[in-house]
Amino acid sequence: MYVYFKFLHLLVAVTLIGFIIAHAALAINCYRQPASPSSHTITFMRRLHLSCITLIFSQVVLGSVLIYPAGFTYHTPWIIAAYLLLGLITLLGLLNGRLTKTLTHARAAFKLKTFVVSNGLMLICFYLIVHDAITKHTIFPL
Repeated sequence: MYVYFKFLHLLVAVTLIGFIIAHAALAINCYRQPASPSSHTITFMRRLHLSCITLIFSQVVLGSVLIYPAGFTYHTPWIIAAYLLLGLITLLGLLNGRLTKTLTHARAAFKLKTFVVSNGLMLICFYLIVHDAITKHTIFPL
């Protein structure tokens, strides 16, 4: 059973990274269009955002299920770092959702820069989580 949960955990992580990249690409495309983005694009971006939030929740649940069978505790430093980074990813995702909701109203360059920086930080956080999970130690002083 442990192997299936681990497979789902990794599958959700890879899917989430792909969704974040797709969401960023769609947002950049919308901001670069001279005309207002279509309602279908905005609807798709909002659904993609909701899917990302659902996948983050699934990632937390699956990761929590895997801690004790793998022989770790919640006091393991790289697991604490992973939870903190997932919390940061969630906050950045909520910021991206807010930017997506206001995409059709005011199209400022600041929003695009904020969106790109936010998505970049999310991907860096994922990289740190994957690094910590593979090496079983963290670069953060916990």
